[in-house]
Amino acid sequence: MPGFLSEESFWEEEGGSALLQTNTHSFVSGHASELVQRVQGWVAMCGASDKDVPEFEVDVDAATHVFKMDADRTFKSPARRRRFIRVLLQAQKRHGDYHQAMGFVISFLMLFLDDNDILKIVYTLNDEPKYNPGYWKASPAAFKRDAEVYWQLLNEDPVTAPVAAHVTKCGVVPEAYCQKYFVGLCVHLLPYSTLMTFIESYLVHGWEFLFKFAITVFRSLSPRILASSTAGIFELMRLDPKQTPIEQTDFFDNLVHKALEAELDLAAIPGKREVCMVAVEEHLRKVREAEERRKAEESDDEIVFSDEED
Repeated sequence: MPGFLSEESFWEEEGGSALLQTNTHSFVSGHASELVQRVQGWVAMCGASDKDVPEFEVDVDAATHVFKMDADRTFKSPARRRRFIRVLLQAQKRHGDYHQAMGFVISFLMLFLDDNDILKIVYTLNDEPKYNPGYWKASPAAFKRDAEVYWQLLNEDPVTAPVAAHVTKCGVVPEAYCQKYFVGLCVHLLPYSTLMTFIESYLVHGWEFLFKFAITVFRSLSPRILASSTAGIFELMRLDPKQTPIEQTDFFDNLVHKALEAELDLAAIPGKREVCMVAVEEHLRKVREAEERRKAEESDDEIVFSDEED
């Protein structure tokens, strides 16, 4: 089945849906045919043309609550929700896990592509070291690692270090907002006109571009960050429309262009990743152990002994 933009009823039925909130200035509706052709080129751009797409047996009606909720939040049409859930289930079966941000990316691609090409791209992004293997897990250690690496880079830069110290003092941690860039690929964040260039830059340059973009956002917003408290910093770093209206497309375009030109010591990142992953895995191990102890204690509390006296 082709992308949703090929359906005559799409705009009437889906106007105002969550997926279209960042379609500023009617960008997609005004350039639909050329955008479909543009996105069709993404399969080859990320090297996914020959990617194997196995067909898994899935039951849309038996999908768990999380898939149905994600579909309800994304599309209005019951038929589009069912198709969305089916693609999510295929990806979940193939990956063995699911993260809501993967659904963000899939829903965006469903505007333009057929399901097979969508899965080719999603599987490639999930598999290839150039992109984001491990990001689309329920508890993505790979993302937590990269959020920590990003934060180290900011603290090592004499220009951004004082700003980073202010952010730390205000209690805002990078995981709270970086997932929007790294895991969600800025879907629901950037205006569509900018998002197209963002994703293409990612497909060409891989994870390197994500680091450059995240650091560019921080550098660009540093004066406003220093003038803000916890809530304001959180909104700024998530590119919340309360702080930066989505209609300011020039601002967002400039972020992507600056990121492409940004200088960054990329050679240092693999080593930092290795060190940070060890710390992340140790932290997650302790969290799991604490959760197991809690469950065991709750189980003990629920034991009811029978009265054996006659």
